[in-house]
Amino acid sequence: VNFVKKLKIENINIFEIGGGNKPIFYFLKKYTDKNIFSYVLERDEIFEKYNKSVSQKYKNDLKYVKNVEEIKTKDFLIAYFGSSLQYLENFEEINNQIVKNNIKYVIIFDTIFSTFDYDFYSLQVNMEPSIFPIKFLSLDKLIDMFKRNNYELIFEKTENRNKFTHDKYKEELKAKYLIFERK
Repeated sequence: VNFVKKLKIENINIFEIGGGNKPIFYFLKKYTDKNIFSYVLERDEIFEKYNKSVSQKYKNDLKYVKNVEEIKTKDFLIAYFGSSLQYLENFEEINNQIVKNNIKYVIIFDTIFSTFDYDFYSLQVNMEPSIFPIKFLSLDKLIDMFKRNNYELIFEKTENRNKFTHDKYKEELKAKYLIFERK
């Protein structure tokens, strides 16, 4: 929210990946005076649940979609990953869209990264008995990938209290907040 407040742009289009029931759109509408338009890319079951719940007041400004091809706007200022990057099966495809459409800023919010030079998968239990895969991305590999696509890391914050635990890796996994800017 603070980052968007400081932008000297009034009309902000956002491509949000994995917004669920609380997309960043609502926070920006509440805490900034910017004109916000947002597409939220979600899995089918989440799309079905929340697409119909968008109030009439925001129907023209907030759109849920199930796949990238449904997006009609191409002039996004921000791509926003709100704790979703580690669950994506098709990150490469989404990243290609970000690069192809020259999205100026990529914000990665509250995401677990590893200090290893490789990505790896594990299983996550949020609420028993639900178990699902999670991908731990190498922070260095991700930064390098963005650099190769002309993005510079302009903000990095590590969460002091690591809310995530793994039986094997204690110090190698950290929650991060990142902002990349296209040069």
